[in-house]
Amino acid sequence: KTEVRADNDTYMVPVLNVLASLAMRDGHYDDAKKSLTQAKDILGFSGLKSAQQSPTLYLIALCDLRQDRYEDARINAAMAMLNFRDAYGPNHPGLARYYLLLALIYLAEHKQSEAENCFDKDLAILSAQFKSAFAYMSERDRLRLLETLQMTLRAYFTFCLSQYGTTPDVAARM
Repeated sequence: KTEVRADNDTYMVPVLNVLASLAMRDGHYDDAKKSLTQAKDILGFSGLKSAQQSPTLYLIALCDLRQDRYEDARINAAMAMLNFRDAYGPNHPGLARYYLLLALIYLAEHKQSEAENCFDKDLAILSAQFKSAFAYMSERDRLRLLETLQMTLRAYFTFCLSQYGTTPDVAARM
């Protein structure tokens, strides 16, 4: 008993996102972009909005960032973040990854104050998650949070140290 589905069915979106992630990992950005464009078209065709589009837009922004297309990356990352925030609220733990991506894009564009703002929001969400839920998390979830925190802190510390010459108070907050 199999259900035949069209290529534009929404069940294909996570598959296309995984294919794009694998292609990006191997440096095949054109292949990744093709899969992501197809996923985005499916979501647009289906009329889905908000959080359902966020993972695909996130990956498109990441692909654009890795190809030095900063304006496209910023637009897609901002749309992904806004869709996710509107669906789940401004303090949802999943929102942190969108702020981190935006911070990295702003850094690439040499927009330090915008990057700092995104880092602050990212760290506030992670800090709240750490304080409120860490004691109740499974070991797997704790390790995942610590991995996310490590990645975020590494990027944030690099940012802070780069600001030491111009704005030492940022480095002092580190």
